[in-house]
Amino acid sequence: MDLLRNEARFAVRSLARRPGFTTVCVLTLGLGIGANTAIFTVVKGVLLEPLPFIDPGGLVVVGTTRSDPGSGLGSMSLPDLVDLKREAGSLATLVGYSPVTRTLTGMGDPTLVQVGRVSKGLLSTFRIAPTLGRDILPGESGASAPTLAVIGYGFWLERLGGSADALGRTLRLNGTAYEVVGVAPPDFDFPGGVDVWVPRRIDPEGCGRGCHTWLTIGRLAEGATLAGARTEADAIAARLAEQYPDTN
Repeated sequence: MDLLRNEARFAVRSLARRPGFTTVCVLTLGLGIGANTAIFTVVKGVLLEPLPFIDPGGLVVVGTTRSDPGSGLGSMSLPDLVDLKREAGSLATLVGYSPVTRTLTGMGDPTLVQVGRVSKGLLSTFRIAPTLGRDILPGESGASAPTLAVIGYGFWLERLGGSADALGRTLRLNGTAYEVVGVAPPDFDFPGGVDVWVPRRIDPEGCGRGCHTWLTIGRLAEGATLAGARTEADAIAARLAEQYPDTN
């Protein structure tokens, strides 16, 4: 220990005599360690740890791109989403979703909750079954969509006591009553932080192709590849660009 203390004092005195050199060394080490930590975190999350879903390699997102480079992946319009799902044989399913915040009333003090407005149920896309009840069905979104809801597992426990009688109960979100038709399984969290999923009430004709408000999640069809799906999506996108130049 005496030797260690002597070496430490010598090192500190040496560094103190050359503050410029010391600063450069510390900054270099800090940048190097920080960059390596950041890179490893990304690699670990993206490549080493699989997504916590069944067959995560089959899950895909679809979005729009703009002509300017580096614009990233943008949201979809509902008519484009519908066209893509109908024409893309490589996609077994494609769901549009739009997270919003709503005020929950009638269950104690008014509370802000995260709501996922969807074009159809998400659970089937992730190949999971609800804990209770059912998922939101195809055809239950649109201008006259029924006011029903699938609730998260945590929400079910906290707000409804984990009761089997939750099905058929009513939630009031921003003053609108929604009937509970299903409870998601414990580990389902998509998009992150959402407490309740409801059909999105939207008129596809009223919003139109220029109204880009949908994020997407989908699953490749059996035997389809990501490369094949990209090629197919590119062809459909080119046709839509030619057919609808004003809004594409």
